[in-house]
Amino acid sequence: MNIFKYAVIFFILFSQICFGEQKLVDRIVAEVDNEIITYRELEKEIEPFVERIKASGYSEKEEQELVDEVRARMLRNLVDEKIAEIAAKRSKIEIDDNEIEQFLNNIKIEQNLTTEELESALLMEGMTLDDYKKKLTRQILKRKLIDYEVRSKIVVTKEDVKKYYDENLKKYQGEEAFEIWHITIPSDQYSEEEKEDILKIFENIRENAVENNNFKDVSSGADSYFEGLKVLSGNLGYFKKDDLSESIKSVIEKFDKGDVSSPLITSRGIQMFYVSDRKVTNKIEFAEAEPEIRRIIYNQEVEKRFEKWIENLKQNMHITIIE
Repeated sequence: MNIFKYAVIFFILFSQICFGEQKLVDRIVAEVDNEIITYRELEKEIEPFVERIKASGYSEKEEQELVDEVRARMLRNLVDEKIAEIAAKRSKIEIDDNEIEQFLNNIKIEQNLTTEELESALLMEGMTLDDYKKKLTRQILKRKLIDYEVRSKIVVTKEDVKKYYDENLKKYQGEEAFEIWHITIPSDQYSEEEKEDILKIFENIRENAVENNNFKDVSSGADSYFEGLKVLSGNLGYFKKDDLSESIKSVIEKFDKGDVSSPLITSRGIQMFYVSDRKVTNKIEFAEAEPEIRRIIYNQEVEKRFEKWIENLKQNMHITIIE
């Protein structure tokens, strides 16, 4: 498993996941001192990660392992957050909208982003601004709980920041990323005998897209080429090379902006990819990166203390995992 296995667990985010066409039926997946966590809540949390995993060309076995790992990790996170909510209620700790807006404004100032630019960046990660505000609410709650319960200041020194910067030079020197569009016919939509005909349609699509430079338009109307078949298509967002399976990476890494792949047979089915943008993120000097790194280190320390505190709380709470 490459770095993507662990990256998907960071963000950090369809009340319904497309494992076929089955209808989502809600149910309880965990209970914490009579407070419940539902299947719908859990699926909402993992939805963006699942979408990216399924678009990355892993084998069926690897894909399922990653999805299972994300689901288990997210369920643990939801249980911890529910414990924190209960503890906050008992301690009468509250967060108002002004605090969230101030926190959000500070982030925009540090990152030199407008609200529109922030929303655009969030959409690339499968989040809305409201989703992000909920995430910020949880972060602020953790800080307040740590402040209230531990009553000790977290100090981040210049040496801590420089050490983090030096250990993560690859991140700050810039990484190449590809904006990828796709058209996919899932493998359960065709038989072995039908495969050749579908590949021919894909070749016709590719010729059209290359000749007219219109893959985006073709992608949005891909259903019309494959009558009676379920078609997945659209913009997958930006991917770093290590986020992709070896089979797709070996093709995409050679592409320039505007290139269209030949149809590929992957674990997902028959796929075609288009690179609409290829860029290297700008190198970030230490002085520019320092505010962000301080926040990262601070949050990491908050998480450590929070996890330790949560583990202590669990000893006195009734927790049932039903899934």
